[in-house]
Amino acid sequence: MIKKSEKIWLGIIVLCFIIIPWLIFRGIIHYEHRFWALGVMSFIVIFIGFLRSYSLEELGFRKRYMGPSLLLNACITFMTLVTVYLTLRQNFTRTLEMSSSTQFFFFYVFASCPIQELMYRSILHAEMKRNDIKSPIMLIATSSLLYSYLHIFYFDWVTMIATLIMGIVWGYSYFKYPFLPAIALSHSIVGATSIYLGFI
Repeated sequence: MIKKSEKIWLGIIVLCFIIIPWLIFRGIIHYEHRFWALGVMSFIVIFIGFLRSYSLEELGFRKRYMGPSLLLNACITFMTLVTVYLTLRQNFTRTLEMSSSTQFFFFYVFASCPIQELMYRSILHAEMKRNDIKSPIMLIATSSLLYSYLHIFYFDWVTMIATLIMGIVWGYSYFKYPFLPAIALSHSIVGATSIYLGFI
């Protein structure tokens, strides 16, 4: 029997993932301030993780899965980049405002992607499992939908669909071989390349 106090933590995390992107989407939080707002969301979720005292095992730092995870995510990264390349061959490109910013890419690769994976894969999965939600379908579906929803304020259906698909793929990878660094690395490479080339 799970105590109500246990369920509250999961509720707070999910609400953060829903409310803050929605506030940006509605313009209540100005788009220009989105990184500050998402930074606050990240702080809240990671602070909850600190309060909940997750073990490294729970957070996906499991050395025994390092090899299989690196191999699987290398395949995911390669196949995704090939898909992006073939799509771009069909003249499917967009020019994004941050595509030429070195500072943005540095932040994206070394901070944003690892933090996103920590929140949407590690902490969310760990908290769901503590609430006895262990079904792979529930874990992957919940984290993927919330991860895709994070991008709602870009008003771009391609980004929403792409992040949903990749959320499912990385969610499966994390469930199969829970080694977070490999997934964060794949996320950084795929995301940065896709943005730079104008795919998303």
